[in-house]
Amino acid sequence: MGLFGVWCLSGALSGAALAQEPAGAAPTGQESGSPPAPETAPTGSAVAPEDLVSPDALRRALALAPKRTKIDAMRSVRIYSDILFTSEPDRPHELTFSAAFPKRSRLSLRPAGPRPGDGPAKGGAPVAPPGLSERYQLGDAVYGRDVLAGSPPSASRSYGQAGPAAVETKLDFALRRCAFFWPDEGRFEGAGWSRTTQVDGLGVLLLRLDQKSGLPTEIRALGPGGQTTAQLSRIQWQTIDGRAWPKSFEFWAGGSKIWTETVTGIERDWLLGDPWFLPSDRVGEIVGKKNSDRLRMRVRAASEVRTIPIPKGQSIRDAVESALLEWRKQQAASQSQVTPGERLIPTAAIVLGDDGEARAVELEAPPSPKGRSRGPGWTHRKATSEWVYLLKPPSRGHGHSEPDDTSQSLGEGRALLQSSDRASAKRGPIRIRIGIIDRGPAGLEAVEMHLTRAANQAPEPGPTAP
Repeated sequence: MGLFGVWCLSGALSGAALAQEPAGAAPTGQESGSPPAPETAPTGSAVAPEDLVSPDALRRALALAPKRTKIDAMRSVRIYSDILFTSEPDRPHELTFSAAFPKRSRLSLRPAGPRPGDGPAKGGAPVAPPGLSERYQLGDAVYGRDVLAGSPPSASRSYGQAGPAAVETKLDFALRRCAFFWPDEGRFEGAGWSRTTQVDGLGVLLLRLDQKSGLPTEIRALGPGGQTTAQLSRIQWQTIDGRAWPKSFEFWAGGSKIWTETVTGIERDWLLGDPWFLPSDRVGEIVGKKNSDRLRMRVRAASEVRTIPIPKGQSIRDAVESALLEWRKQQAASQSQVTPGERLIPTAAIVLGDDGEARAVELEAPPSPKGRSRGPGWTHRKATSEWVYLLKPPSRGHGHSEPDDTSQSLGEGRALLQSSDRASAKRGPIRIRIGIIDRGPAGLEAVEMHLTRAANQAPEPGPTAP
């Protein structure tokens, strides 16, 4: 199910009933003058749906992912948009599109507004879980996940796609990538003010260019039979640092205008590992280990980092308390260096050596405004994806996981990342950090472990964790 299927789920995402199909339709079918349909069309798959998302299948998708490339010095990109459905103009949605090159895409669509964890909604009632629809692509593998409004994310599992549904999703991603990474995504043919490009033998993209700027104003995806499956129309453009990016457009599918999309943010400095483009609820399973349900792949925004070495022999607790004291000093000293309303991130991280001993403490802050320095010792860290292992709270006390009580979790986390073969040597060393939060009167809490490989790749299978 592609983006048209996502629209069909929009009522479930927001908890509202779907409106009638909007009036007005874009032309469908084989257009006059359009390119011929591809000679080969995909056939249905005999593979069982659950086999498409098995740990072995996910590991195979990682192994078969095409070699990484860059576009205009960009390794990975995150793009944020506001969505107004034609059928639900009073219910705005938010769309996040992650991409790396080639054939790595992830799309997340959810209703706008507060989310669980943001605090009580208006009137004091807790925030109900919003709906969520996600689509993923890693190489030739595509996946989906749909969570109904009011249901926790754990209630709906992701699924693999094959046959026509996979073709539709791949064409939808190709349509979006063609627009956002024009003219570098595709091999274009044609003359005058029209261009075409093939999509892996699955279909064709047909572009109409503006006669003044030469930028696409409309892009259509034609399926195996030559019919229009989806299109972007009325594309408006903006220029950011010398590169043209879509600013707004209409998304059409099934002969109807589905939504109007306005781009609100483009972040080009990400390093997203291949596991980010696998289903978020299953990616931990690829390690094939006990407690893998506590292993997550998350994105980490760009930040400023200050590293403070830890004297040899100093306990983790003493190191964290010293670091948080230093953090408070930095927070007070930085008030003249930050913008109004900006504050340092109230976390610290312990950096561990190969022997498991604490080596340094990291303090973190939002990126400084351009041209301004946060002070000596602070360096910029690019936005990236990383493995996060949720620490197990101790059985005693108030339920918080104290820094001195993390030995078992450290052993589990290290086992999850240890290699059983030589492949991981090509992926770079493992870097382990423990995230610490100052809870005030409640004390210090070690909440999660951050595990990063040099190439942000999947952890290798290893011996069973304790």
